[in-house]
Amino acid sequence: MVGENGKSTDLQNYGRKPLQRHHMAFTVSCNLQCLGVFCRQLIKKDIQGSDDLLPFILKSGKITYLRENKLGEGSFGKVLHYKIQDTSEDVAVKFINREEGLEELQMLKKINAFDPDKNCFLKMLDHFEYKSLICVVSEKLDQTMSDVILKRNQRPFDVCELRPVAQQLLVALRALKTIGIVHCDIKLNNVMFVNHQSYPYKVKLIDFGLAREKPSLSRISDIQIVGYKAPEVVFGCPLDEAVDMWSVGCVLASMYKGQPPDKILLQGIRVYEFFKHCSFRFMTVGH
Repeated sequence: MVGENGKSTDLQNYGRKPLQRHHMAFTVSCNLQCLGVFCRQLIKKDIQGSDDLLPFILKSGKITYLRENKLGEGSFGKVLHYKIQDTSEDVAVKFINREEGLEELQMLKKINAFDPDKNCFLKMLDHFEYKSLICVVSEKLDQTMSDVILKRNQRPFDVCELRPVAQQLLVALRALKTIGIVHCDIKLNNVMFVNHQSYPYKVKLIDFGLAREKPSLSRISDIQIVGYKAPEVVFGCPLDEAVDMWSVGCVLASMYKGQPPDKILLQGIRVYEFFKHCSFRFMTVGH
């Protein structure tokens, strides 16, 4: 095609069209990235915001779950009570952000390869995705050790009550050691009674969101909370499954003597931060 000045308009636009196409592709790419960020923010809001943002009806294959109420909340997700529509069976559904959810799911698959009832672990029944959240369906247990202690008005447990709990937690630790996994977050809230009325001292270990394979533990791993933190974690020593044994001891001590006062735990935080800083400086100077 020839323009008014006698020059080909095709030649005039020849160098412009690739630039336009590049600009259009760049614009589309930016829009897609913004859409992705927006979707991730919505998904994150589902976890951190109102419980109403989570679904009242969940479907996984042929199974439909109907929402009942909220059970708990953690750093990476929320746990809600659902019923299976066909059987009215009670289950717990944990909604987890995808990145952390995939890690926890990997650990749960390894753990559930063992007999969860025999080894005192929470039993996973199903898992699927909902809006890029990982949903883990498990058996619904009764109440946490912390809940029971509060209902007892902080009244200490007798040794005869401690013994079966200790035995079951040690069974769970033995099984974890067999498969090379360290729980890293054993505390009162992560020990649950199966059915405190029917089976008063039957407990299970729950929440493997911070669990790690033993080789992946490093000297500076930020694991365990104050009050359950093993000395080797505080001092930056080599870590292994012994950190879980320390936490179990702290759980049993809390059951027998009661939880430490808040002021003691606050002092513990300051001590931990001090030694963490000293360990970091020592390692830096050592290199």
